[in-house]
Amino acid sequence: PVIDPAEKEALRRARISHANAGKVPWNLGRKHSQETKDKIREKTKAAMSRPDVLASYQEGVQRYRESDQGKVHKEETKAKITSTLKAVHARKRKENGIEEPEPGAPKPPRVRKPKVVLEDG
Repeated sequence: PVIDPAEKEALRRARISHANAGKVPWNLGRKHSQETKDKIREKTKAAMSRPDVLASYQEGVQRYRESDQGKVHKEETKAKITSTLKAVHARKRKENGIEEPEPGAPKPPRVRKPKVVLEDG
């Protein structure tokens, strides 16, 4: 059977992804040397002087800024979040043996830990 090159590539990538799942990358936690950082900085400056790269970067920044502007949860979603959080807190209070507060009762005052003062010497 003849497989489309795009499908073949997707299958190859899926196999690689599956094989690498759960493995720790060899470079995890390693830091770039100062020489490498300088090379990256130099190449980035050179690329940003190209109009096409700069335009693409600015477009991405604009999309990022717009993606987070003016988005709010719907009232239905807010209600779901509220009910879920109330259930979680009620379960935790029950597990820790804390009494359920009466509806409309004032909140108890917060108990703050005293500041620890270390004496010199």
